Amino acid sequence: MENSTRFKSHQGSWKIARVLGVDLKVHWSLVFLLLYVVLLSAAQLPYVVRQSGLNPAGVSWNPWLFGLVFALGLFLSVVAHEMGHVLVAQAQGVRVQGITLMMLGGVSEMGQVPEKDYAELKLAIIGPLVSLVISGLMWLTFIGLATKAPKLSIFAYWLADINLVLAIFNLIPALPLDGGRVLRSFLAVKQGSLKATQNAVKVSQVFAWVLGFMGFLQFNFFLILIAFFVYSAAQAELVMLISKAMMTGMSVREAMTQAEPLSDDISLHEAALHMLRTRNQVFPIRTASGGNFVLSLDSIRSVPRESWRTTLVNEVMQPASTVLNIDDPINQAVAEMSSSQVQALPVQKEGKIVGILKYSDLSEMMQFKSLEESSSDQKKAA
Repeated sequence: MENSTRFKSHQGSWKIARVLGVDLKVHWSLVFLLLYVVLLSAAQLPYVVRQSGLNPAGVSWNPWLFGLVFALGLFLSVVAHEMGHVLVAQAQGVRVQGITLMMLGGVSEMGQVPEKDYAELKLAIIGPLVSLVISGLMWLTFIGLATKAPKLSIFAYWLADINLVLAIFNLIPALPLDGGRVLRSFLAVKQGSLKATQNAVKVSQVFAWVLGFMGFLQFNFFLILIAFFVYSAAQAELVMLISKAMMTGMSVREAMTQAEPLSDDISLHEAALHMLRTRNQVFPIRTASGGNFVLSLDSIRSVPRESWRTTLVNEVMQPASTVLNIDDPINQAVAEMSSSQVQALPVQKEGKIVGILKYSDLSEMMQFKSLEESSSDQKKAA
């Protein structure tokens, strides 16, 4: 599965590699799932061997070693699934910053998908196709090694099965699964993006209720967890699109906080005093090299208070992926912040830093915009 934009970075994840210019991160929930897979694979090995039709005497796997190897195979399968999304996104000119692999799939941190007919379909369908290709290759491997190397063939047999399940699961027409995005892509051609998302969300929530009910009847906590995830994530998709529609036509100027950049060679004590005086918790930083950086109150608090007078701003400031222009469309700024997973970006006017755009600014603007539209609707009704 895949998400095109996110308003918050994923906490509790670790970068493990960089592939094709994309940061590959693992969330703690995936580690939990892989440990569960190790235990399940070790326990189910005798059953899987019998199911495959192989002679159990010829399969000499240690159950725990098999569990570890199979968990690794599953992990690489999920990575391949997500990299399929990345390659298609990059082919469409979409910048992909990273992928976070989680218990129930992957989340791609990418910029805005082009609003062309079936653009999202191409991006979504590639994931299940990759899983199906892996499944097919593993089946061929199983057939070819069944008599020559039964130890490897049983691994291929189960990996083929799990990739088939992964493909089918992701083709369920429920957001945020790939199938839900395929459904929305078809609907959007005639209904437009907002109406298509509303209808796709309704379908997704019906599926969520069905899955949840099945999980309840079977006392299957994992199925209930998936149902909850699908329901809440589908609703989040709709909220995000509505927010985007509300911000259409607005510029960075309307949401930014004016702020003169701080020098990178002042102490954290001085920076903290400046934040206290201005009631602003994030500042752009001016460096001699001209780099783009920001300093937040959280960064200052990461240093013991007794060290604030001896620690300089340049020791804790955070890099900014880019500098926004004051007249940039706000949706473009949101896409940039989402793909970069940053909480704030400097804003410039005619080459001079004049302020900063924060997620809190966007949230505040959305609240006022919603209030404004509600008041307008009440006036029309009256």
